[in-house]
Order: sequence, then C-alpha cells, then structure tokens
Amino acid sequence: MLGRIHKAGLSPRNARIEPRSSNTIAMPVMSGEKVLAIVGVTYFSSAYSIERPVAKFREPLQDLSQRIASGGGQLRADFHAEQQ
Repeated sequence: MLGRIHKAGLSPRNARIEPRSSNTIAMPVMSGEKVLAIVGVTYFSSAYSIERPVAKFREPLQDLSQRIASGGGQLRADFHAEQQ
C-alpha cells in the first residue's frame, strides 16, 4: 500500500471509513525522506467520484506541499527561536 501511495504521490481515504458522506485525498509534505505533515482536501462524496478530485486537486496539493516543505526550515528556526 505504501509503495502505491509513494508512486501516486497522494492517497484517497478508504471509502469504508466514516463518515461515508465525504472523502479525502491527502498528500505528504516531505523533507527528503521524512514526512513533515499531510495536506488534504475533503469533499462530499455526492459531489465527485474519486477520479475527479484527484485530477482537479493533485497539482494544487503538490504546489502547496512543496511551498510548505520549502518553508519548513524557516518554521523550525522560528519555533526554536521562540523556545529560547
């Protein structure tokens, strides 16, 4: 399963998980091989079949994921500065 998700770059939520009235597709925010966070889009199942949101949101999620990852170093620096 993880290999399939890694290859696809995103993953839909299992359709059998409640609430069944919605679904989610999610993408990791990566720093090298480490997962820093997950970004996702949740939508009503009645609005889209699974193929449509993947096609519609893949590129925006990739862009958001990369923007968050590129700012991750600054986020860590800010956090450590606040701790001192």
